Order: sequence, then structure tokens, then C-alpha cells
Amino acid sequence: MPTFFKQLLTAILLCLATSIAAAAEAPMLAYTVVCDDPILAQRLRSGVEERFAKLHIPLRERLPAGKLFIYASRDINDTRNKEGVSVAIAHVSNLEAANLALGYVQRRETMPPLLQSMLGEEGMLMHLNVAHMTAPSDAEVNELLDTAVSTFVKKTIGVDTSAIASAHP
Repeated sequence: MPTFFKQLLTAILLCLATSIAAAAEAPMLAYTVVCDDPILAQRLRSGVEERFAKLHIPLRERLPAGKLFIYASRDINDTRNKEGVSVAIAHVSNLEAANLALGYVQRRETMPPLLQSMLGEEGMLMHLNVAHMTAPSDAEVNELLDTAVSTFVKKTIGVDTSAIASAHP
């Protein structure tokens, strides 16, 4: 059983290493939207996908170089504005753990259990931000997504994001 686990872990690390090596050509990113309003959630999801498509950045869930999390919650208990939406935006990456693990594989050394468990996680928090929309109008959603995706892409892979800004006047 330990041999099978070791082979599986080696295969995963080789996939991550391939992702890292190919990152300069075609970085793979992912995103997750969590929202208590299904209509707003769909607007956010389609808006994120649209922006990644404009940047020609492929999305994938398995072993991405970075992942964008957008958590949006309606302010239903706010006495002043029940239409408001609070948003948390997080960037995570598991590349540091993958690079560290790759060194163990190359040296044919046993990885520490902590590092093994880190490889199964989404990644380490790299950036966290919050935003608020007075009402989720098209203009506010576009501004939020333009900024969130642009910042994520710049910080994660350093790609020019001017195509996003010009898409929504």
C-alpha cells in the first residue's frame, strides 16, 4: 500500500511540475464563486469566465497554478440597505508546496506528512480583499469583476489585463 501511495504522489507531483514548467506558456487558473443568491452567483460566474476568456487564460479545476475565490453575501440584515452585497476575494496558490515537494521527489527522499497533506489542499492564501456593492447593478458587478480578475491575474501570473478594462465602458 505505501508503494502505491508513493507512486500516486509521484504522479501528482509530476503533473504539478508539468503545470509549473508550462506556466509561462499557458498558465492554468481556476475560480470558485460562493453566493447565497443563485441569480447573482450565476452573474458572477459568467462574468469571471468572460474575463478569463478575453485574456485567453484557460481555466481548469485540477492542479491550477492559482485559484480565485469570490464569496458574495447579500446584506439582508442591514437596516439601511438590504440590497447591498458584501464580497470577500481571495487568491490561493499551491505552487510553493509543489516546488518544495518536487525537491523531495528529485532527491528520492520521503516527504514530511505535513507537506503531503499540503499538496491535497487548495493552496496557501496569497491575497485577501473585501468589497461592497450598494446594489448588484450591471455597472457595480462589472467594476467588481474587472478589478478582482485583473488583480488576481496580475498577482498570480503577471499577465497584462488591459483587455478586461476595455471590455466594459
